[in-house]
Amino acid sequence: MGITLAAWIIVLPSAPPDWSRDLAPLFSVQCTPCHSAGSCAPFALENGPEVRRRAQQVLALVEKRQMPPWSPEPSGEPLIGLRRWTEQEVDLLRRWVEAGAPITDDPTPREAAGPPHRAEANSAPTDRAHAWPLGIPDVVQRTHEPYTVPAEGTDLVRTFVIRLNQSEPLMLRAIDLRCSSTQVIHQALFTVDPSGTARQFDDAEPGAGYALASDMGIAVGGALGSWSCGRTTPELPPGYAWFIPAGSDLSVEVHLHPIGRPEPIEIEVALYRASGSELLPVTALAMGSITIDIPPGESAYTIRDEVVIPAAARLLAVVPTANALCREVKMEMIRSDGAAHARPLLAIKQWIPAWHQAYRFVEPIQIERGTRVALTMKYDNSSANPRNPFDPPRRIQLGHGADSEQASVVLLLLPQDPAAKSAIEAEHRAGFIRRIRERDVWYRSQPGIRPEAIAPPPSSR
Repeated sequence: MGITLAAWIIVLPSAPPDWSRDLAPLFSVQCTPCHSAGSCAPFALENGPEVRRRAQQVLALVEKRQMPPWSPEPSGEPLIGLRRWTEQEVDLLRRWVEAGAPITDDPTPREAAGPPHRAEANSAPTDRAHAWPLGIPDVVQRTHEPYTVPAEGTDLVRTFVIRLNQSEPLMLRAIDLRCSSTQVIHQALFTVDPSGTARQFDDAEPGAGYALASDMGIAVGGALGSWSCGRTTPELPPGYAWFIPAGSDLSVEVHLHPIGRPEPIEIEVALYRASGSELLPVTALAMGSITIDIPPGESAYTIRDEVVIPAAARLLAVVPTANALCREVKMEMIRSDGAAHARPLLAIKQWIPAWHQAYRFVEPIQIERGTRVALTMKYDNSSANPRNPFDPPRRIQLGHGADSEQASVVLLLLPQDPAAKSAIEAEHRAGFIRRIRERDVWYRSQPGIRPEAIAPPPSSR
């Protein structure tokens, strides 16, 4: 006949992605931890009909990498809690939306149960075991009075002081948090305050909590990790613990979002004791700058810092902190043997304050004595920055509100032994004193700045 087999091949159009098989598993991992009934997002995405109603909006946000809320680039070390759609997954969602978001395999919405630990998130805090994903806590404490989030305005940060009133030290494997209203809370950072400074700030300001960041004014308090909406709090590796000295308070720096009505909230924390007779505490080492001064119009203001790890340890997590003008955060590790290539630790090219958290590595990174960790943070105080709170731009200096900036990173280290722990703590104290002295010298050279505006109360120095 002269007709080849290829001539009979008919190319049929590919079927659109299947909701249950292709899309539902992705949304279950990437979206529903926050977008579920009673959780922190403003609407639910728990089933096909809910997603189809917002299909174009969801696709646009995913394509722009604005959702899920995950800032780190894939070039750094693998992190716990990764929420980042691959290009193949984005294409899958795009093809499903372009096909009309069919859900013939899911004709009726499934019951929107939501994550079990968020099911009663809008009720008053309780200590019922089913409300905590890690089980029954050993200690449950809460703020001593409610705080009302204002109806309008920009996102705000409030530090609440949890008065533990413990006569013995606490060694903890995990810390969890619950807020009485999930709609207003993004994340929280935990800091131990053995000095009582945070309590003084709290007492000096009307209402619950105070408006400074939790580590401002606390001499050498320890970072204790973070909590984020929609994420299960990870426990520490065996043999290590968060250490809280007897008589200390727990400072909880909470990022809040107004929702159009005054919203009273209470914060409750759950503490889980670590087991073992020879526990080593997670040890903090701070980096950054407290002499920030960004001129109006400056689009590439850069802060660099470097710290030498004084003893063998494993790097558990890094906790960066900055405000709205920050654009990039980059961290690298340079080996003590002078290796030519730096090892990327963390790279954030689009910093969003509401998303920042303690970034914990999937596997703690072994660090030898003498290893250097380099930090670069870039800021944009120009009119081209859509997150600049001022137009025209103003001079921005150190502080915590919308009219100020921060530049700090805390390294959370697992020391190899007690001697390594002592060496890291000594370096942390020395670095803190060095930055305070640099700040004081800088302040004396800057007209119109009052150092006492952010200095700790005299009784805590």
